[in-house]
Parts: sequence; structure tokens; C-alpha cells
Amino acid sequence: MDVQPFSVNPVVDDRRQGAPTTGTRHGPLAGSPWPLVGVLALGAFTTSTNTTVLSPLLDPIRAEFGMPTAAVGQLATTTALFAGTTALVAAPWLDRRSRGFWLRLECLLLAAGVLLSALAPSLRWLFIGRAVAGIGGAFVFGICLAAVADLFDDDRRRNLAVGIVGTAATLGAVAGLPAVTGIEHAFGWRWALSITALLAILLFA
Repeated sequence: MDVQPFSVNPVVDDRRQGAPTTGTRHGPLAGSPWPLVGVLALGAFTTSTNTTVLSPLLDPIRAEFGMPTAAVGQLATTTALFAGTTALVAAPWLDRRSRGFWLRLECLLLAAGVLLSALAPSLRWLFIGRAVAGIGGAFVFGICLAAVADLFDDDRRRNLAVGIVGTAATLGAVAGLPAVTGIEHAFGWRWALSITALLAILLFA
């Protein structure tokens, strides 16, 4: 395809806007969309992990801050509430920038929210961090699905790529939770929570 609606490569973004290109790709993967499919799959995995990461961490968080279980349980609700609201508000604006721009912005907010949560000195700051993380993960999966579907003209390869991204989102919940639980047992809930920030930083880069 001559035009790609999504790119983490500024050269491709410039081409999409009609600007002259300043460089070319080289190597066996030159022009191949599959490395980008891998990036999008990582995005789906990251946002899925962010959604479910609190489940095994609620008890240690409650124990540290000495708060009732019901109050700590509202952390997940806060994340979902801010994610859903942000997705609705931002939807009309998504076509005004490239999908690469929105994905980077979401990853930056997600990483900031997770780090703020992991460093929170009180439950109030933890709630603020989870709200920011919810905003950061609001439409990552939607962008990833839309972008990967636009990468291929061939239906078979398109369906395969969409399946890869969807499977990555499922693995975020299936494989991400045991990983988070193991890290929490070894290093504490703050380090376990930080794993999502690491994934977001890798995706941003």
C-alpha cells in the first residue's frame, strides 16, 4: 500500500500528509506491515493488562493503607469510569491526527498514571494515578484494531492480523495476571503495578 493510516515511523506519517519523504526502509522487512502488527499487539496486551492489573493487588494495597476493602475496590471502578468517559469524549477527534500520534499520547498518559499509582504516598494519590491510567488506556485497543485492519488489502492476512491483536489482548488478562501476582509476592504491589508502565514505555518507544 502506498498510504498507511497508522505509523510509528515519522517518514510514513509525513507521506500520509502529502509531505515529501526524507528516508526509506532497508532490510528483509522493508515495506512489511508485520512488525507494525507486533507493535499493535503489544498495545492490545498492555491496555488489557492495565484493565485487570488491580485484581490481585487489592489486598496488599488495603493492608498498606489500612482502608476498608470496599474503598480500595473502587480503584478499578475509577479506572473504568475515566477510560469509558475519555473514549466517548475523544472519539470525534481521533480522525484529526494520525493513529501513531494518539497511540503515543495514550501510552505517555498510561505510563504517567501507572507510575503515579506505584509511587502514591496515600490512597488519594493512588486514585488520581488510576484515573490518569484509565485516560491513558481509554482507546488503545480500538486504535490497534482499526490500524491493523487498515494495513492489509488481502482479507486473509487482514483477518490473521486482527486475530493476532485480539489474542494479545486476551493474553494480557490470561498471562498478565499470573505475572503480576508473582511480582507482587516477590517484590510488593508497587513493583507489580509498574509492569504496565514498562510495557507502555516500550510501546511509546
